[in-house]
Amino acid sequence: MDNKNDDRDPGSIFDAHLRAEFVDRDVEATMATMSDQPYLTHVPVMTGGYGTDQVRDFYSRAFIGHWPSDTTITPISRTIGQGRVVDEFVV
Repeated sequence: MDNKNDDRDPGSIFDAHLRAEFVDRDVEATMATMSDQPYLTHVPVMTGGYGTDQVRDFYSRAFIGHWPSDTTITPISRTIGQGRVVDEFVV
């Protein structure tokens, strides 16, 4: 994982990412949790982007701030491995 936040626990980075997306609804704070070359694919609907500009555009145009204000996340499980975090949660 080539991330500007490599010295931090990947779980805490992803927690900050989720907080920026769903609580703060802040595109720039969300982007700050990602690598310099982010990519995002929401598999069920094949949306997202590759690279900073496309990911920022997707977040701004279609994702962050476009969820109902009462959206909550209920964690089910978390697995942390080398360079990755796999979370299962109910939105």
